[in-house]
Amino acid sequence: MNEILPTVPTPMQVNVWDLVSQVIESRRDPLDLVREHLSNICAAEVGAQNAWITFYSDPDHGPSFVFRDDGIGMERTGNMEHPGRLDRFLAVAYSGHAGFSADEFGHKGLGSKLSLNCRRLEIKTRSRISDESHFVFIDEPLEELRNSRQPVFKIVPGAGLQTPGTEVKVLGYERESGRKTYDFEQIKR
Repeated sequence: MNEILPTVPTPMQVNVWDLVSQVIESRRDPLDLVREHLSNICAAEVGAQNAWITFYSDPDHGPSFVFRDDGIGMERTGNMEHPGRLDRFLAVAYSGHAGFSADEFGHKGLGSKLSLNCRRLEIKTRSRISDESHFVFIDEPLEELRNSRQPVFKIVPGAGLQTPGTEVKVLGYERESGRKTYDFEQIKR
């Protein structure tokens, strides 16, 4: 008689950057980016009175979005034990779902992840809390993730907005998906 032995699953080696890349590329609707940014802008903690969304075809990058608010902005501590809003936005794997402390603004962390599906990502912010401003950018962030590398953002202190709030530019959104035919009416609907 053949003995049946229990099987033990082999641990899977998973690269967190591969997973983030898959999340970005597997979203259900290409306009989830708009919903996620609106959700962040409208979070009670952000305290925005106004929100602006611009959609246009950038001559160098293609379909592009600009999300702007006049909320509290994002401060940077540079310390992930006590992260500021900008630190949390830039830490791609940081969210409430991953077990980190998060408010309504970063519970899922999906807005920052979806923003990486572009040719260039730019963030300008001024914190109402610290009155510091920052300009942050990265070129080809999705390519970095596909190559199993953590995206490295360039941060320029003092070069952000003049007034409190945040502006996120997603230039060349979904550059490789073949869905480069967005129009204003489609986005508005």
